[in-house]
Amino acid sequence: MELILKEPIEKLVPKLIAFNNEELKNQLLPQLEHYKNIVYSEDQIANAKTDRATLNKLKTAIEDERKRIKKIYLEPYNHFENQVKEIVTLVEDTSNTIDSQVKSFEEEKKNNKKMQIVAFWNEKVGDLSNLIEFNAIFNEQWLNATYSMKKVEEDIDYLLMKTRQDLDIISALGSSQVNYLKDFYLRTFDITKTLQEKTRIEEQEKRLQELSQKTAQEDTKQHDVVTLSTEEETKVYDFRITATRSQVELLKEFLIKNNIKYGKVPTKGE
Repeated sequence: MELILKEPIEKLVPKLIAFNNEELKNQLLPQLEHYKNIVYSEDQIANAKTDRATLNKLKTAIEDERKRIKKIYLEPYNHFENQVKEIVTLVEDTSNTIDSQVKSFEEEKKNNKKMQIVAFWNEKVGDLSNLIEFNAIFNEQWLNATYSMKKVEEDIDYLLMKTRQDLDIISALGSSQVNYLKDFYLRTFDITKTLQEKTRIEEQEKRLQELSQKTAQEDTKQHDVVTLSTEEETKVYDFRITATRSQVELLKEFLIKNNIKYGKVPTKGE
């Protein structure tokens, strides 16, 4: 079944459209050259507008004729194209109907295969069931028709074996962050990245410890400075004040509160 032309296309193709191409160009070029070389002065703007209108009118006339010819030439093809598109649409509609059934069948096969994979996973996961979710390790490629169930099972067996080995490696590290590192691994399933994370944590802890020690040393220095400032030499100062009785009482209270000794200024002979 195929599309067959009733006449060879060579017979249907029209001849080249002949028109006074060279004659028209020979007439136009001198005039156009004339217009190009004109430099209009301010009082000649009206002439410039007239010349522009004349050229635009000529261009429009030529373009309109081109479009008319094009429409005539394309009319047989457009008719042919519409007929072909109608047939193609009929074929596509039928193909899409079949396609939906094929996709439905393939989707059902994938769902059945995924159920088999889940069942195998539940059978093999064992003590890791509370640590690893199936969706975390699921590979969409497993559902492809070209990916055999045997290969899927081999992938799962290898993944579980490697996970157990890697978790044992993390336990053997003796790190204080062992639980965090195991959690990190179970999110990435990448032992190299996990070891890099361990190094990062240790370096961060080291920097924090150094900062803590530096802060403690600075606090000690500040405390020593304060202690030295409180151990200043004690001297005796004699002075006279002019105050009310209540102000004197307040002064006494201040002196007592700050452990400052005070007393009467001795006179000569005392």
